[in-house]
Amino acid sequence: MNIVAVVYGVALTASLIQRPRILLDPVSAPDLVPGLALLTAGVLAAYSFFSYVLSIGANKPYDVTWTKSSSKWYSIIRFATDLILASLYVHLLFTAVNIEAGPNMHPRLASFAFALILVFVGAAVVQLVRYVRVSFIKIIAAAVSLVLWLTLRSTVETRHTDIALEIGLLIGALIYCGLTYWRSYHDWKKTAD
Repeated sequence: MNIVAVVYGVALTASLIQRPRILLDPVSAPDLVPGLALLTAGVLAAYSFFSYVLSIGANKPYDVTWTKSSSKWYSIIRFATDLILASLYVHLLFTAVNIEAGPNMHPRLASFAFALILVFVGAAVVQLVRYVRVSFIKIIAAAVSLVLWLTLRSTVETRHTDIALEIGLLIGALIYCGLTYWRSYHDWKKTAD
């Protein structure tokens, strides 16, 4: 593998080690909302890594050999965007783990929604670099995250709203993963035929 794969693995491990109570007692009051956020971020990061592995295949993902026929600059840009996207997932995982919640505290989820915006915009940029076309699924996910972020910045959340919101985000993440997988499979099947 390469450094992008290492970044995904280290980020997921570090986010789990940073707050082990989320894994040990995920349904306790202070850990429920951060646990759901971490699960959502973990699903998105795992799916992104899965998509990354599928897109590079068994080949060298970045052709940076110094020959006249190699596409050095394109490969360098592609590597940079892949690494930036992996870093955005690191940010998302750490944002999820650092949501503070408790019996007398209202979790602040605006930073998590902002991290989602960065991830979906980053995923759209990576797709643009790889395939020269962006899926509307990523744009819609970024737009929904933007509306959510603007709403969360101006309202005070309650504990029940936060739990419902995190469950909704988890369901949304699963739908996002399913739709993007279906779309990429559909595109692959169309070109394979």
